[in-house]
Amino acid sequence: MAYGRYFEEFTVGEVLRHWPGRTINEADCTWFALLTMNQHPVHSDAHYAATHTQHGQRLVLGPLVFSIGIGMTVADVSGKAIANLEIEKITHEAPTFIGDTLYSESTVLETRESKQGDRGTVTVQTRVSNQRGERVMTFKRTALLPKKNHGDPGRGRLPRMTRAPLDGLRVLAVSQFGAGPFGTQLLADLGAEVIKIEDPRVGGDVAREVGPYAGEDDSLYFQAFNRGKKSITLDLEHPEGRAVLRDLARVSHAVYNNLRGDLPERLGVTYAALRDVNPALVCCSLSGFGRTGPRAAEPAFDYLIQGYAGWMSVSGEPDGPPGKCGVSVVDFAGGYASMAALLAGLWDAQRTGVGRDIELSLLDTAVSMLSYYAIWALNRDWQPARVEDSGHQSIVPAQNFPTRDGFIVIFCNKEKFWTSLVQAMDLPEVARDPRFATFADRLAHKSVLVPILKARFAERTTSEWLSRLRGKVPCAPVNTIAEALADEQVAARDMIVEVKHPRFGVLREVGSPVKTEGAAPNLSPAPALGQHTDEILRTLLQYDPARIAALRASGALGEPND
Repeated sequence: MAYGRYFEEFTVGEVLRHWPGRTINEADCTWFALLTMNQHPVHSDAHYAATHTQHGQRLVLGPLVFSIGIGMTVADVSGKAIANLEIEKITHEAPTFIGDTLYSESTVLETRESKQGDRGTVTVQTRVSNQRGERVMTFKRTALLPKKNHGDPGRGRLPRMTRAPLDGLRVLAVSQFGAGPFGTQLLADLGAEVIKIEDPRVGGDVAREVGPYAGEDDSLYFQAFNRGKKSITLDLEHPEGRAVLRDLARVSHAVYNNLRGDLPERLGVTYAALRDVNPALVCCSLSGFGRTGPRAAEPAFDYLIQGYAGWMSVSGEPDGPPGKCGVSVVDFAGGYASMAALLAGLWDAQRTGVGRDIELSLLDTAVSMLSYYAIWALNRDWQPARVEDSGHQSIVPAQNFPTRDGFIVIFCNKEKFWTSLVQAMDLPEVARDPRFATFADRLAHKSVLVPILKARFAERTTSEWLSRLRGKVPCAPVNTIAEALADEQVAARDMIVEVKHPRFGVLREVGSPVKTEGAAPNLSPAPALGQHTDEILRTLLQYDPARIAALRASGALGEPND
């Protein structure tokens, strides 16, 4: 993501909505009070504020509100600035309290090009509001910005500065195994801070024990889903554990879970349970069957959902048993869908200051992916069936064909591809045959056409056919996993990354499919169980050693003295 903008990229009247919001916590106020040497009890003493102010709670210092408000505008307004020339008309309009989330929005008031022609000034008015929709502060700022392709004439070209697209986003993840961790891995790769909340009573995420390469509360399976995340052990059935969750929610943007449908409410990870500590919080749940309906309380996994959603009935050869997809497509699709939903909720929360519950299920995701199968079945007398050679239901030829040394995949979904195919295969008589003239003709005479094509494909190797067809006809080899991972296109897209693991050594893993400026996978390994518990409690929540020790002794963080 580009950091900052050039002078000519601003338009008078344009409204810039800066994201993400920023929740003010105890640590912010303590640090700022020390920095400014302002120890007035209305800001620093909760008891004094409760008994001596009309609001009954500690007020956040105005300069801190201003610092946060202007800080949120930097990437959009002054990231490329040569200088900030003037800040004026600062108006503090409403009080701010610890736990409030602030949002900034700026309107471009004026742009003025300099006489030199290589720079200009931009004046914006910024409004800072809270999660209640109240305007807290306004101010005007004028920045001197370079024009594009000029850089900073005083210092040469400005340095190229980027940040990850989700830098600053904090997500609490009560998730395990495949679907949820796969989805939140995408967020971590895009720069989000993902904190895994793991149940110490069961040894954390069950993926830690999935073989064949597992041991000592870790596995290669677990590493595949949890790169770049943090881990805290927390018993959400324990009242003290639930209290810690609420404190974490207060300083986070989202809480995500992939629990069974009846568990989010019981464990207190819903918006209704947490909105009082953070009204802008987005709570997203991905379960097997959803939080409503007759199967809400049942567990579900990718294998089961492929059966429930009808996928197995159309997978495999016609004369064989129903089959499943070779990889966990339902889990992965559910993970991606839930990330899109979560980010939609966060976008709305940053506009309104109000969070929400978002709910998805693996079954809903899988049924939605029936797509054109569903509309055919629901609206016409159409019965799907398994098609030989992994063929398409209605397009011919669109299937696997045996070659002299393997298989090739052909997909002629346009007439021009069919024409190119028969030309490349030296089959002029097939091209002229009226039985194969159109899509409908080829489908009607599939039993005649496919054997002709099979016989010709068997004459050459896969490589020979690819060299003839690439660029003319959609085609692909049927690679092994090893061949797929070694593919030159995969290498060109930096899809294989290396992660240094303390026990497994250097792990080669698949990278993020999202390519954009500033986005680079976090190459730290998946965390050890509870690796960051003390760090998070101490630095993020500002718990003192005595409180952390008491939590540990109570069993809220796991077995006492473990």
